[in-house]
Amino acid sequence: DDEDDGYYFLSSDARREIPNYKYDGEDQSLLYIYLLAPVATYLVKNCTPSCIAPNTITLTGLVFMVVSYSILWYYYYSSSFDRLLDEPRWAFFFHGCAMLIYQTLDNMDGRQARKTNSSSPLGLLFDHGCDAINSLFGSVCWIIGLGLNFRDDPVHCTWIILGPMVLFYIATWEEYYTGKLVLPFINGPSDGLFYGAILSFVTCFYGTEFWMSTSLYDNYLSTWLQLSSPLRNADLQVLAAVIGMINEALFDKSQRIVRQYGFKTLRTQIPIWTLVVLTTLMIQSDTTKSLWQRATRTSLHIVSGLFVEIVSQLMLDHISHQTFLYKNMTKLFLLFLPPAIIITAIKDEETAANALLVYCTALWSFLIFKITLVVQEMCRLLGINCFDIMTPNKKNNRKKIA
Repeated sequence: DDEDDGYYFLSSDARREIPNYKYDGEDQSLLYIYLLAPVATYLVKNCTPSCIAPNTITLTGLVFMVVSYSILWYYYYSSSFDRLLDEPRWAFFFHGCAMLIYQTLDNMDGRQARKTNSSSPLGLLFDHGCDAINSLFGSVCWIIGLGLNFRDDPVHCTWIILGPMVLFYIATWEEYYTGKLVLPFINGPSDGLFYGAILSFVTCFYGTEFWMSTSLYDNYLSTWLQLSSPLRNADLQVLAAVIGMINEALFDKSQRIVRQYGFKTLRTQIPIWTLVVLTTLMIQSDTTKSLWQRATRTSLHIVSGLFVEIVSQLMLDHISHQTFLYKNMTKLFLLFLPPAIIITAIKDEETAANALLVYCTALWSFLIFKITLVVQEMCRLLGINCFDIMTPNKKNNRKKIA
């Protein structure tokens, strides 16, 4: 039946539920309420033509982050992001600007959708998908901006890469059960991105050596916190982020959902913790960390691809009111299996690195294919176009799903 209707990823049940989905969200950040939201509202009302599709705004923000990530990738070409003697200070300034632009456009797309009466489940899925892809870009640029690398600071880098992914997944997981996305008083999309931009500007003007120094500890903490080895400024940034991440993911959202819906809800966290454990083992294990350092970017892109797959599927199942866990565990196992085999079975690191590159290319090729097809199917289902709100979609199929 699905094949006859021309759908592959959207089941008949999903097609019945998706058109009825209504987004419900709240951002409790004071920064968002008093600065980010008013700026976004002003720009949409006064500077954004009604002919521009909300998804175009979302994608434009992601493009800025891709360009920024690519620039830093070009300069920090070593696998472990080793610090450079001649740092490209302007690249950090550009990255700070890119983060602010991304954040502003991310706040504008929903307002543009309401302004043009073009809000849809596709817009939510597209927005969350871009945010999931951007998670790696922001984290890697944060690592480079702090002067850290996977060889000398593997624990710091592990937290910076996986922490935002866990927070993103837990927030989506909460929304899956409650039907509402609640961003707390201090959160990543508002406060985290804004602080990340400030961090990049600090690196631009003072260099990564500022983060390698112990000036903050020496001037403000040493009198009441006596340590045998003083904390670097970079250590303090990561420590503060880790405390915030643990509090939000475990002691706030997870506890609240478990109390409200029971311990069975934790089963739907299996995918993200599987990704966390396997990635941490590869970075920290004596038998695999040299491979990770040899193929850092390839490995990061694999982790990012697996994260995008599991969190976007969770969001898709949320807006279509489908059960997430059981039908996806087999697929998830199959996605994790190839890199696990490569890491454990291939002893030659160069061969293993090349095999990981092949798998990474295949993974992202699959993701691009899936994302494109899901977008096309949702456009057909809802009778809309992804990047054009002025032209009706002639392939509207909503009459068939009554």
